[in-house]
Amino acid sequence: MVAAPENIKVELRGAPRWFLESTMAYRGPKVNREFIIGGPGGTGKSRGILQAIAYFCETIPGLRVLLCRKTRESMTSSTLVEWEECFPTDHPVLEGARREQRSIYHFENGSEVAVIGLDKPTKVFSTKWSIIYFEELTEEGVESDNWDKFYRGLRHAVTVNNQRLLIGTCNPVFPEHWVRQRMLEGKCETRPTVHQDNPRWHDGTLNADGSYSEDGWTEDGKAYIDGLRKMEGYTRRRLLDGEWCSADGMVFPEYDKDTHVVDGRIEENVLHIPGKAPIPVEWYFVSMDFGFRAPGCLQVWAVDDATNLYRIVEVYQRNHMIDWWADVLVQLAREFPFNRGVADCADPSSINFLNDRIGKFRGRTASRIIQPCDKSAGKLHGFDQLRWGFSKVDGGPRTFLFKDALRYGRDMDLRAKGKATCMEEELTSYVWKKVKNGAAETEEPDPNSADHAIDAAVYAHVFAWKKDLKVRKAKPRYKRGTYGATFLDDNGKPFDWPRYQ
Repeated sequence: MVAAPENIKVELRGAPRWFLESTMAYRGPKVNREFIIGGPGGTGKSRGILQAIAYFCETIPGLRVLLCRKTRESMTSSTLVEWEECFPTDHPVLEGARREQRSIYHFENGSEVAVIGLDKPTKVFSTKWSIIYFEELTEEGVESDNWDKFYRGLRHAVTVNNQRLLIGTCNPVFPEHWVRQRMLEGKCETRPTVHQDNPRWHDGTLNADGSYSEDGWTEDGKAYIDGLRKMEGYTRRRLLDGEWCSADGMVFPEYDKDTHVVDGRIEENVLHIPGKAPIPVEWYFVSMDFGFRAPGCLQVWAVDDATNLYRIVEVYQRNHMIDWWADVLVQLAREFPFNRGVADCADPSSINFLNDRIGKFRGRTASRIIQPCDKSAGKLHGFDQLRWGFSKVDGGPRTFLFKDALRYGRDMDLRAKGKATCMEEELTSYVWKKVKNGAAETEEPDPNSADHAIDAAVYAHVFAWKKDLKVRKAKPRYKRGTYGATFLDDNGKPFDWPRYQ
């Protein structure tokens, strides 16, 4: 329990308690501190943060606090219910308009708590605040630039122990989401939560090692957890285990970051990968998927003597004309001696432009380095090539992605929208979608999933391998009626004559 005014009960555990104790213990100069608390649904993270904010407002006169979510309407039955439950029913702060019409809560000491949604951005970003709390940061449509803009509002004179606080809570979603990346990059202070942190589900009993006791579950808690355990797939992993994981139905389930993303480097046409002997490069080539408003993607691939493929460079950018891509291609040609490549056959004029530019660079005319991709066997055939490259069957995998291969920067606008910014991020978010085809139901790649780098990789694999991945039946080496077919081995089968060079 944390000391609080008599009329406010503050029972905090886990991450909310850490947040409150950390802010109360601060004794440094004025600073803006950012906290993001992520964990499964029902762990009490929102209620805990709201209780801490209620404590601040009662003990520090003149605070200005913003409670925010994607829309104001969504707060009435969620954020504000928990907020008002932080106080006794006769508390003065609850006097006034009904919850759905409420825009501000007044404390007797002059502190104020405003309630605004991102659908009113002017009110959010143009006012001065001591504390800003945003609930459900991973809600669809909430972007990182919305979050960054909140710093404009952290400029009210009254602070919490010399701290202005930007606080967010969220449930886990896919691992490439901008919130998760912000956590991993150390741009915020963060702690996960567990269901035992919620006093409604667990009585707080601890084992000798400090972990929560299994005997401490309340009846409501047992029922809640049993319900989560009946879920399946990624929903269970996110809401029960708190895992930032990709959706089920991935088009490329064979892809595994720990296996296929390698910390490699290249020196004098030799690949150096930790744990492997040096690998000479037999040849290089490039692959490209064109784009302007949607991202375009250019990849450089190295091929070894076993025709394993290594993506060593990737350029993933939007809003660039074909001449910019041609300049990039020429720059990469100075670095890697490729003499062949493949690009989307739907744009032959762009292919011609690239060939003309790289031909002038090399002092040649009518250069035909970049070829149109082969789509004759269909999209799924190309997927099979890439999946076969990632699979571990028959001595695989055969496809590897160099870590930190991205050139010319990451598109932060895409990151802000929660969209993929490179091939690795596309692979984990590219999923199947069920589609009605008359009376039948089929699966197709979700058109909302980004596939620009995937398409470039598919073109590359079909170009490099040209494999038919069907199981082949053994065929006799010699046709009937030829001399070769008349000779039989000890098993009565046509003799396999040696080939001489």
